[in-house]
Amino acid sequence: MKIHVRRVERRSPGGRKGEIIQLFRPQDRLMLLPFWALDFLPPESDDRYELFQPLPAGAVTLAYQPGAHLASTSPDGIAWRYSNDGQSDDATAERITSGFRLWLALPPTLLQSALPAQGYLPLEAIPGIGKIKVLLGAYKGLMSPLGGGRILTCLDVVLDAHERWDHHPPAGHDVAWAFVYQGQTQVDNFRCSRELIVFERTAGKISIRAENARAKLLIGTAVRSRLPAPR
Repeated sequence: MKIHVRRVERRSPGGRKGEIIQLFRPQDRLMLLPFWALDFLPPESDDRYELFQPLPAGAVTLAYQPGAHLASTSPDGIAWRYSNDGQSDDATAERITSGFRLWLALPPTLLQSALPAQGYLPLEAIPGIGKIKVLLGAYKGLMSPLGGGRILTCLDVVLDAHERWDHHPPAGHDVAWAFVYQGQTQVDNFRCSRELIVFERTAGKISIRAENARAKLLIGTAVRSRLPAPR
């Protein structure tokens, strides 16, 4: 039986706030819940930004440095924090020099009930298979220590030149997006680079092919959240 390939519903370069690229527009947020916001600080930037900012109550923030370095003694990898009261962490001095900051609009217990309120996961502790790292959720039998289970998945994917990758999200994951942060790819006959790709909300695989050089991308899929959006 032929498997449906998800079409691209929308593409966007996002908006800039200084050197930071804010990839989710306000109108994206209800479409992409439980993913609430995604920021990208390019490696060529001279800027730095704080790992954490004030959070809406019930939100989770993850800061991911894919081989970059924090401007502190903290290891590369994932830093996380969640808030039950909407308060920021004023004691957090770390600043990211390159990478991503992802907000999730869901209770932290839906990720991992034993997850501390704040912490780091070194790059070498992130499970992976081949050139794919499992930041959240599960992929081909590998589970992220941060949890996610069947609710959501977030992967960091590296593709060699001309390599095609077919991703089959778990059943029920009708929310799907990708961001190519290095190189160029072909997705649904579109040439994509440094832009948010939002896929149609339907079942089916996601097919991405690198062009003439290595490409790197972040991809997230999830069961669409029925929880209210943060305020």
